[in-house]
Amino acid sequence: MILLPRNRQPTGGIAPRIDWSNPITKGLVYADPGQFGRNLVTGQQSSALTGTKVQGSASGLVRGFGSTFGTGSTDANVTSLTTNATHRTYIITVMRNGAGGGGFGRILDKRTGGAASEVILWSSSTSQLQYGRVHTTANAQWDFPVGTLPVGAPQVIGVSYDSGSTANDPLFYVNGAQQTAAESITPSGTPVDNSDAYVIGNRTNDNARNWDGWIGEVLIWDRILSPAEVLRVSQN
Repeated sequence: MILLPRNRQPTGGIAPRIDWSNPITKGLVYADPGQFGRNLVTGQQSSALTGTKVQGSASGLVRGFGSTFGTGSTDANVTSLTTNATHRTYIITVMRNGAGGGGFGRILDKRTGGAASEVILWSSSTSQLQYGRVHTTANAQWDFPVGTLPVGAPQVIGVSYDSGSTANDPLFYVNGAQQTAAESITPSGTPVDNSDAYVIGNRTNDNARNWDGWIGEVLIWDRILSPAEVLRVSQN
């Protein structure tokens, strides 16, 4: 186990610890098991954790976003992680209640000021989860299968992407099972990085894309996890 199993997580404000003896932790750069607002890898606190409340669920400790599960449209976790990476894997436990701000609620958005460099969002226009990576000429976008994230159903979603070549497609996972990544916008040029923080549950340049639901464990690696590793983590 990377972290304590979800049914053994503490019910208070003390977060579980990382088991660094587990080889899956290689390349782990961010771990927040229940939206405590603290990266367990570095010990750094989020720079802002606003307008939200911690709630208990069958998936462990989670944080609500939006007016139903959180407190409103400004809910956001501005993390301490600010660096992009060529190789990235994201594994996030999430529940969707609605479409979110503007119909494009953010699970993750790397921006606090200007333009984003990377996003994971829900698109109400296509009823799909989408992963986007900004490039210099044409931004990249891929869609999860329709029906991936039904309302009220907690899911563990995974995204792995090697941005070293525009020929690469990300690998998508739901509850550890690999999904088809449909390319809806073909990337062109080179990936655009920025120095902004990764924001969970919103985009804080305008607070117009809050998530509607809750987000629990967020894990980020600077490497591509194998399908077997994603399955193990998703079943943790």
